Amino acid sequence: MLMNKLFIACNSILLATVFATLGVAQYQSHTHSDGPTLGGGGFGQNGLRLGPSARPFGQDNPITEENWYDYDAQMWSPFDVTGVDGHVHAPTGFFFAYDFLHLSIGRPEPQFGLPGVTGGNDFHWGRRYNLGYMGESDRGFSVSWLNTIGSFFPGNNAEHIDTVYYNIVEINRVFRQSVSSGGYIEPYLGARYTGISDRTFNDLDPARFRQQVDNSAFGAQIGSRYVRDFGSRWVFSFDGTLGGLYNTQRYSGINEVFNGVDFNVTGIRSNRGSDFVPFFDLEGGVQYRVTRDISLRLSGTIIYHWDGLVRANNLGILANPYSNLSGFAAPASAHVESNIAAGIAFGFDWRR
Repeated sequence: MLMNKLFIACNSILLATVFATLGVAQYQSHTHSDGPTLGGGGFGQNGLRLGPSARPFGQDNPITEENWYDYDAQMWSPFDVTGVDGHVHAPTGFFFAYDFLHLSIGRPEPQFGLPGVTGGNDFHWGRRYNLGYMGESDRGFSVSWLNTIGSFFPGNNAEHIDTVYYNIVEINRVFRQSVSSGGYIEPYLGARYTGISDRTFNDLDPARFRQQVDNSAFGAQIGSRYVRDFGSRWVFSFDGTLGGLYNTQRYSGINEVFNGVDFNVTGIRSNRGSDFVPFFDLEGGVQYRVTRDISLRLSGTIIYHWDGLVRANNLGILANPYSNLSGFAAPASAHVESNIAAGIAFGFDWRR
C-alpha cells in the first residue's frame, strides 16, 4: 500500500514538472511584431524580437516587466534590443536630432555689368534642429529649423563687409512604409519657409553706404527619406525634397554721412518685388548607434534655389547704382538670381 502511494506521488510530481516545463517554453516562444526593421532578410520586415515580450518567470515583476525595459528615459541603455534577424526595429514615439552645419553658400552674382567684386562662395557655420513624432500606425510629423550666419569682405576690403543670414523652417506630415528589399521609406509632404538676407556695410569716411536685402519665401514641398541599416549599428539614409516657394523681395540702399556726433541718412533707394522660386534639397548620411536611443550622425547636403532671389550686389559706395554718390540711376527692379548651398553636417540624434 505504501509503495502504491509513493508510486502515485512520484508520477504526480513528474507530470506536474512536464506540464510546467511545457507551459514556460510556450510562454517564452511568444514574440511580437515591432514595426518595420531597418534591414531585410531573416524573418522579413517585421522580424522577431527578443526581450521584453518574453517573461520566463510568468508573472508581472518590476524587473522583468516589459515597460521597465522599454522605458523611454533609458536613453543610455546598451544597444542590444534587436530582432532575431539581426536588424534594428524602426523607432516610434518622439525623436530629436541636432547637427552642426558647415555650408558653402553662394555669393551674389556680378550685376549691372560694372567692374566690381566677382561671385564665388563662402563657408558658414550653422545649426539644424529636427523634432518629430512617429506613431505606431506609421504616421507622424516633423519640424526642422536650419540656421547659418556668416560674413565675407568683398575685394578683401576691411571697410566693406557683407553678412549673409540663411534660414529654412519645415513642417511635414510623415508616413512610413516597409520596403521588400530591406529598410523603409518615409514619404512626407508639408510647408517650407526660406529666408535669405544680406546686410552690407561700406565705409568711406565720412560717408557710408548700407544695403538691406531680404527674401521671405513660403511654399509647399514633397519628398521622401530612405533608411536602411548595415550591420547592427550602422544606418544609411537618403532624403530628397522638391518644392516651390512664393518669394517676397525687399531691397534698400541707404546713404549716410557723419555729422561729428551721429550718422544722418542722406538718401534711400529701394524697391520691392515677388517671384516664384523652385528648389530641391538633397541629403545623404550615415548614423552610428552608440546606445539604444543615441546615435552619432554625419551627412552631406545640397540645397538649390532656382532663380527668384534678390541679393546685395557688393559694389562699393561710388559704383553702386543704389548709392546717391555713384552717379548712376537706380534700377527699376531688383536683380534676381539662383543660389546654391552645399556642405556637411555632423551631430547626434535621439530615437531618430
